[in-house]
Amino acid sequence: MMRSQRLHRSREVVSRRRGATLTELMVVVSLSGIILGIAGVLMQQMLRADRALARCAETAAHLSRLESLFRRDAWDATRAEIVANPEGTRLDLEQSDGSRVSYQSAGHILRRYVVLDGNASVGRTVYVRRIEK
Repeated sequence: MMRSQRLHRSREVVSRRRGATLTELMVVVSLSGIILGIAGVLMQQMLRADRALARCAETAAHLSRLESLFRRDAWDATRAEIVANPEGTRLDLEQSDGSRVSYQSAGHILRRYVVLDGNASVGRTVYVRRIEK
């Protein structure tokens, strides 16, 4: 009887034990580290995609504005000339009021110049960026 009482008491002690073992804590900490690492990588990719989307939206807005200016300039033009040079391609539009509007493409840059009385002023510059994957 003594032996069964001891076994019964030792089971009570084990069943009353509260808390976690060191192994259980190490497993939880390891899994938490892995989850946080994956979350960090995903957050970085999400921020990179958000920046790329913002650049694309900005470029689209600039191109839209440039397109409306180009339509107006082309409609009002009395003469047009395309000039190809090593820096890029240029389109010169002579307007009915005597001014000249030039559109120049060089690499990923589009520029609109307005020339009045021989003085050129840059009206709009658009940097067309490649979408980074």
